[in-house]
Amino acid sequence: MLRLRIGETRLSLEIGRLPATTLDDLERRYAAFAEPDMAAPPGVQPFHLAIRMRPGAPFLPWQAHAALPLRTRRVGRFVLCQTPNEAGCFDLTQRCGRVTLRPTGNVENCLRVLVGWDAAQRGGLLLHASGVLRKEGAFVFFGPSGAGKSTVARLSASWPVLSDDLVLIERMAGGYLACGVPFRGNEWTAPRLNRRAPLAGLLALEQAPHHARLPLHPSAGAARLVAATPFVTTCPHGAATVLASALALTAATPVARLQFRKDKNFWEVLHA
Repeated sequence: MLRLRIGETRLSLEIGRLPATTLDDLERRYAAFAEPDMAAPPGVQPFHLAIRMRPGAPFLPWQAHAALPLRTRRVGRFVLCQTPNEAGCFDLTQRCGRVTLRPTGNVENCLRVLVGWDAAQRGGLLLHASGVLRKEGAFVFFGPSGAGKSTVARLSASWPVLSDDLVLIERMAGGYLACGVPFRGNEWTAPRLNRRAPLAGLLALEQAPHHARLPLHPSAGAARLVAATPFVTTCPHGAATVLASALALTAATPVARLQFRKDKNFWEVLHA
């Protein structure tokens, strides 16, 4: 059994039937997020997932050199996800499910979907974002592909970088926390940092020939957050859940536009 904690999502992965090489890869990949004793607080039930590997045809068609397709949908209390080499089914009420892998499959794609849904149901968001820890707390930089998330992470490498691709925002009793996740982007091999900090800033990235921090109306900020939230917004129920979470988040931590060029002096406008 592999027990993980990703933000406030606790997972118990039944992996004993997987090949030894796959087991070793999973244990290395998620080592920083492992919780051997699974010390969940009272009333918190971990997700129990059965992970199996079975040969067979791809679950989805996929052409070489094309982007990896990932389909998700919700049917009642179940969330279903598929890629060419993985298929997952999660019961959000009973907090259990299964993931079936083809021999070249990777459980991470399905875990991203599950963590995204679980966080959204608690009022949080799993964002396409990079995150940087400073003394004030965590600054989260988000936007569409190509906006500069990985660039910001590289320019900020002298400080702890939560991620260059996905950052988890958790809603807690005392406010919002930004949490690292064990999910890595493709452009820069950022470490999988299992740390969390109070949210200090939400920045919607815009590349420009200058540096500027510009305010956004809360509703416009919420719309940008929804657009940067993958996996959950593919169905009406999920989109409504994410929008409610985003509106509550922007009421507590306003979103600003960050116009920046490719040098680390953008930090000066964030601390002005």
